[in-house]
Amino acid sequence: MWGIFGALVIMGAFGCAPKYTLTVKVEPDGAGEVRRDPKQDKYQNGTDVTLTAEAASGFEFEQWEGDHRADTASTVVMVNSNMRITAKFKQLEPDEGETEEGEGEPEGEGEGEPDEGETLEGEGEGEPEGEGEPEGEGEGEGEPDEGETLEGEGEPEGEGENEGEGESALQSVFIWTPKLVWVGDEVTFDASDAISGSEPIESYAWDFGDGANGQGESATHHFAAPGLYTVTLTVSAANNESSVSHDVQVDLLPVAEFTVTPEVGCVGDDFSFVIAEQPEGARPISTRQWNFGDGNTSSSDAASVYHQYTEHGDYEVTLTVYFKHSKAPADTPNESLSTMHPLTVHPAQTAAFVWDPELVWVGDEVTFDASSTTAGIEPIKSY
Repeated sequence: MWGIFGALVIMGAFGCAPKYTLTVKVEPDGAGEVRRDPKQDKYQNGTDVTLTAEAASGFEFEQWEGDHRADTASTVVMVNSNMRITAKFKQLEPDEGETEEGEGEPEGEGEGEPDEGETLEGEGEGEPEGEGEPEGEGEGEGEPDEGETLEGEGEPEGEGENEGEGESALQSVFIWTPKLVWVGDEVTFDASDAISGSEPIESYAWDFGDGANGQGESATHHFAAPGLYTVTLTVSAANNESSVSHDVQVDLLPVAEFTVTPEVGCVGDDFSFVIAEQPEGARPISTRQWNFGDGNTSSSDAASVYHQYTEHGDYEVTLTVYFKHSKAPADTPNESLSTMHPLTVHPAQTAAFVWDPELVWVGDEVTFDASSTTAGIEPIKSY
């Protein structure tokens, strides 16, 4: 992007990424456990970690809390700082356990009936297998059916759990690039890693946290002002939906524009270089580096500097400002912005002359020559 006086160049410097801890706990204690993939003591900045909560008997998963929020048992966390996350479980209602015990009672009632089956098996040792099998089939159709019915009653519960697992397996997952966002950046939000579960995902709904919304597996957005925005993705299937939110910090770049006074000057003049006022909310500048184009530089925290040129000519004056995103790790090198301002320095205006002959006698014709006079900024109008 070109500034008022010259070219604006954005440069980024990247060093070795720091490592962060990810602490996960379970509430209440003993209600379940959490698996993580990959499982490491520390993670590089920007690493995606999959957390999967598994409930203990008598409990079910409720939600994730802390530095990451989601309502699905499996979720993806992007590690960009030391993070603490809690897996919340809740205890199942006692009636559910009683119902399951009740379902087991018919099996107890059938204890007398399987004895017949045992007798048949005993008789079957001396009887042809063919006859024993029909008896088992004939007599047992009603009795084993009860057992089968009990198993059948268990199967729908299992199927219900599978459906529940299918529904709970619908996972809303997204990432965004660039990781460090500045006002005006085109930010791409990507939900291609979202998991559909037993039903295909029918829609992706984005809430960017600034009043704007989007649709589709991938969406782009520009944030117009600095701030912390909670971006939420909701994926929907025919009978289920899942949401996940991430906080996106948007910072405002400082400016590297500056003015020169005087705009037209000569050798020996004091040129004043003044950096422009920073917009409200911009990230603070840590260092200002000036390059005056004549081999001289200056590093200053001041908003203005002065410089004199000893030779006339055309120069390129460059200001580079250094700063850092608020979410950048402390050991990350600064980013920088540069602006170049062209400057022409004219010769200093001087009056000079010589005469010939140098030794003058009365009556000599003496020639005076002012050709060595320098004009400076404006041409000489008269001698």
